[in-house]
This record gives sequence, structure tokens and C-alpha cells, in this order.
Amino acid sequence: MKKAVSFLLIAMALTVTACGSSKSGKTESTISIAEDQTESQAQSGSAEAVIGAEQNSAASTASSIEGIPNPFMEYASIEEAQEEAGFELTAPESIDGYPQKTIQVYENEPKMLEISYRKDEEEICIRKRASEKGDAEDISGIYTEYTKSETYEQNDIFVTMKGDLELYHVATWMDGDFNYSVYTDKGMTQEAMLKFVAEIK
Repeated sequence: MKKAVSFLLIAMALTVTACGSSKSGKTESTISIAEDQTESQAQSGSAEAVIGAEQNSAASTASSIEGIPNPFMEYASIEEAQEEAGFELTAPESIDGYPQKTIQVYENEPKMLEISYRKDEEEICIRKRASEKGDAEDISGIYTEYTKSETYEQNDIFVTMKGDLELYHVATWMDGDFNYSVYTDKGMTQEAMLKFVAEIK
């Protein structure tokens, strides 16, 4: 019985390990992140936890756990990823200070397209997925309990942002039939986050 439960929990954990881990649409120009960002509390967790599965572990290291294949598949180009996902994602071609870029598709239904920009242990992760229920959903895969959660209206879209003090780490919103999310472990100011969200389609 314990083995069956463990198997189920690990399967659930695999669906949230790409964002926050070492991981044709037109792309926008390079975006500079506000310099007033400060270091926030690092994400932590355990690979054996359920929803709190280690968000900062490399997605590639989770390629197989007890025979469960990693549902995220990496692609060399955004065009290939978009073809697999079945929809387009407009996002920055690059971000100043984040030289590494990974493009992945969560290949189980409903499919999700993810772009992760990295600098050492710092990450900015963008996700897009078709809405299952026609409602706004948090697809970030981040389950940290932040001290504040606020919703802002921007261009007739309601963006929910979560963070601590003056910085926000997660933004989620719905536009048309798709849900979106942004995660940054370093954090962004309200202005910087809303500006960044406006570049994503």
C-alpha cells in the first residue's frame, strides 16, 4: 500500500519540477530586469515531498523516478516546441544577465510550453498552457507561501502577483483561452513584473 501511494505522489511531483529547477511565435527584444531587485529567500524542498517537491533541483535529473519518465521534453528551438505544444508563445529572445535558456514542453495533456532563463542559481521561468476549465489557474508549479498576494488590472487582464516585502516572485494570469505564469527566484518590483508580463503572449 505504501509503495502504491509513494508511486502516485512521485507522479504528482514530477508535474511541477521544471519551473524553479535547473531547467511561430515571434520573440520580443531583450528585456533588462530592474536593478533594485534584491535577493529573496531561496526555494527549498525535498524530492520526496508531495507538492513541495524540490523546485530547485535540475529537471533533467528527474528524467526517471521509479520508472516514471520525465514529462518535460527539451527542444532546441521555440518553433519546434510550439509545434509539439500546438500553440505559440511570445516571450523575450533573451534577458540581460541570464545567459542560459532552456525551452521545454510538458508533453502530457494538457500540454504546457515553458521557457527558463538562467544565471548560475538564479532563474526566470515563463509558462503557458491552455485552460482546462475555462478559468484562471496557477500553473507556475511554485507552492511557496509568500506574505502577500495582490491582483492588478493591466490591459483588461487581471494579473495576480505573489511575493515578500517590495518584491514579487510569481505572477499568474489568463488571456483568452490560455493561462500564463512567471516565476523569478530573485524577485521583481511591481512595475518591473507588470512590464515583463506585458511582453508575454
